[in-house]
Amino acid sequence: MNRADSDYVSAYLAETVAVTQAFAADPAAQATLVAMAEAITRAMQGGGKLLVAGNGGSAGDAQHIAGEFISRLMYDRAPLPAIALTTDSSVITATGNDYGYEYIFERQVLGLGKAGDVLLGISTSGSSRNVVLALSAARARGLVLQNLAGRFLRAQPSSRLPLRREALRQLEKRLHALGPEQVLARGYSLTTDAATGAVLRDATKVAAGQKLKTRLAQGEVISVAAKD
Repeated sequence: MNRADSDYVSAYLAETVAVTQAFAADPAAQATLVAMAEAITRAMQGGGKLLVAGNGGSAGDAQHIAGEFISRLMYDRAPLPAIALTTDSSVITATGNDYGYEYIFERQVLGLGKAGDVLLGISTSGSSRNVVLALSAARARGLVLQNLAGRFLRAQPSSRLPLRREALRQLEKRLHALGPEQVLARGYSLTTDAATGAVLRDATKVAAGQKLKTRLAQGEVISVAAKD
């Protein structure tokens, strides 16, 4: 190992030690960890579960955390309910293909999460889009929000603003006024109820350089986006 490599390793390890020592010396940080542990404990005692999400190395962390709850950490005990939202390749690829990679955790939170559960989002950058959207969905569902981030991360409404029922009705009216052949010719795609004609899943229009995609879950619009 040359001197430059040795200096790099030493500096990296020294920085890691310094960060760890600073965290250990911070009473607020210690109190936060205790509060997070207590929140997870309350959720599980009340019949809830822990959901964990992250990308890349944070996905590995999510799986490690969930694995410790299901298996064991320091002693033998009954398994505890924890799910890493990073492991189901069919769910992740289907959601990524149908809606976009940023929704891979949000959809799982909406499908699996319930009020009283805990969602732990992990993001080294503090700005992972799919983690932020998952936290926003969790907040709307009444889950307890937790995050581990390298920078400040918070759940917030995205630029894909929620639509109200009236907007959905207007969208359906415009789509069905066109008729099936015109819908196809103009680049729309939609899934409808054969009996009522209601849009069940999604309606996508690509025209004039814009993509307008409306995503529906349980008959309600989740969001709408327009981008170049």
